[in-house]
Amino acid sequence: MKIEFKIKNNKRNLFTSILFLIFGALMFAYPNSFISLVSKIIGIILVVYGILLIIKNYYETKQNSDTPSSTLILAIVLLVIGILFITLSNSIAQIVQYIIGAWILFNALERLIMALSLGYKNNKFITQLVISILLLLAGLYTILKANLPLQIIGIVLMCYAILDIIGYITTYDNIEKEDIKEETYKKIETKENIKDATIVEENKKSKKKKK
Repeated sequence: MKIEFKIKNNKRNLFTSILFLIFGALMFAYPNSFISLVSKIIGIILVVYGILLIIKNYYETKQNSDTPSSTLILAIVLLVIGILFITLSNSIAQIVQYIIGAWILFNALERLIMALSLGYKNNKFITQLVISILLLLAGLYTILKANLPLQIIGIVLMCYAILDIIGYITTYDNIEKEDIKEETYKKIETKENIKDATIVEENKKSKKKKK
């Protein structure tokens, strides 16, 4: 079950990396217009969701006057954030820079923990360690470099995605081997349990015969 979770988690990370690769390429090719478009789309989604929550809260309050106002507060917050994303779409680049940097850092730390869990004797250890260090540097550079051009952010994002994809490819074989080992151990353990149970049963039968 633990191995299945690891594989699913890694496949999800692979899908995210491919999306970031596309996102980075579009940001590099169309820096200003792409970010502006994405910002407006996010803003519209937040505004629509906020309006739906207000409608939901209205009908719930109509049916029950004791309905908590937490849904309404969330709706208002989403509306405000959505409007900011729409109106400030041309100057949202700085926020995008910090979000991307934080995401890269988080994934770098996650991959570093994975590398350390493999152990230095594992032949995948060096590859994973180098990838995680490069990702850490990319994340720190994205966050700490002031007024980073959008095209550079696009390049950093593409580099991150490529490194993460390489990391997935190099760890997937290792996960499959772990899965095979775990299944083998389970089969051996099951056989031993059956053998032990058979011996106990035979001993019981032999004792009954002696009586």
